[in-house]
This record gives sequence, C-alpha cells and structure tokens, in this order.
Amino acid sequence: KQMENIRLGFSVCKAVGQFDIGQGAIAEAGRVVAIEGVEGTDEMLARIVRMREIGRMPEDGKHGVLVKTMKPGQDIRADLPAIGPKTVEGAVRAGLRGIAVEAGHSIILEKAATLELARKAGLFIYGASDSDMAKAR
Repeated sequence: KQMENIRLGFSVCKAVGQFDIGQGAIAEAGRVVAIEGVEGTDEMLARIVRMREIGRMPEDGKHGVLVKTMKPGQDIRADLPAIGPKTVEGAVRAGLRGIAVEAGHSIILEKAATLELARKAGLFIYGASDSDMAKAR
C-alpha cells in the first residue's frame, strides 16, 4: 500500500518537476494530497497538519508518504532533494507513515540523528531505486 503511494508521489514529482515547481509531494490512500511549491517542504508538511486539524484529512493513525525527487534534467551539483531532522519532525506532526527519497540523488542531513529520530517515531525512510522509478513512469 505504501509502495503505491511512493510510486504515485514519484510520478507526480517527475511530472511537475519538469516545470521547475518543486521536488516533493505527499501521497496518501492512492491520491496526491500535496505538491511542494516555492514555499518548500516544511510549509507543505505544515499544510497537511492544518488539513488534518480542520478535518479535510484523517487524523487517526499514520497516513501517507512524503516523496522527494530530483527534477528531470536537474544539475546534480546544486539543490539536490534533502531531508533532515526538521523534515522528520514535520512528517511526524503531519501524521505521515514515512519518507521516500530518490536513492543516489538525495541528501540526508545529519544522517545518524535523522535516522534515529525517524526510528523512534516509527517513521520509515526509504531510498527508491531506479527499478522503483521505472515502475513509477
């Protein structure tokens, strides 16, 4: 079920990334519920928190996955998708089940702290491979 959300998120990120819109999306229950714009990942996660608070999204349990990918044709020397402790904290507040990043094309800031924080929160972090990406296209 989460793999379906991951594939959907990757597909959407690649589609909107060609227009230089953002590097992230949140997929939940087989639908995209947020796309990152110029405001960045933290604000996108805060939007999910607000939607749960006003009843637009379920508040019970953990739902959905944050997906971060490179934009098509992006120069890998600049602005790679990144997650860190702040991202994990935002994902937990947003009630997400996990975070998926494009393997080999993403940065995990403060890696040990980020992974430990995710582990303690019961949040998975998944590095999607090229074969996962191919299935998303």
